[in-house]
Amino acid sequence: MVGRHWAGVATLIAYFLVGGTVGTVVGVRIGLQKGKRKVVTTPPHARNIYATQLARMVKGLFLCFCITFLCTPALGIVLALPAVVGEAAALYESGLMVKDSAKGCEKATGVCIEIVKDGKTIATGFRIAQSKDQIVVYHDGQTLEFELTGKEVRAMIKPMSLD
Repeated sequence: MVGRHWAGVATLIAYFLVGGTVGTVVGVRIGLQKGKRKVVTTPPHARNIYATQLARMVKGLFLCFCITFLCTPALGIVLALPAVVGEAAALYESGLMVKDSAKGCEKATGVCIEIVKDGKTIATGFRIAQSKDQIVVYHDGQTLEFELTGKEVRAMIKPMSLD
């Protein structure tokens, strides 16, 4: 999915940049704050300030790594799930609709409509889209567009079979 959609790639890169920045700031701050709270009771010659600072920085970089490479992709996956599920459902439903409309109005389970002008049927088919001024109908592999002024749209109701 990410290979097809450049917006997804850009979003993922933005997540990594933001996550990396936040992870670095939070990790370094936590590492430094923990060092400030600690009361050191060892003599001054036994303390190595550089080793303590290095340990804090390693801890901060580890937290940066955790936030950037574990939390950020998980957030991206959670945010992408509704779109992926919606796309799959739409593809499935449109496939069913195409199969149903291929049967024609007589055998289809969907609602067929007819467009009537002056008492004469000018078109039958499946409604694709409609506004207050226009309607789009699918019939036998063709998409037909009509102005609605002076026309009626009627649903073709099939009688129920008792079989």
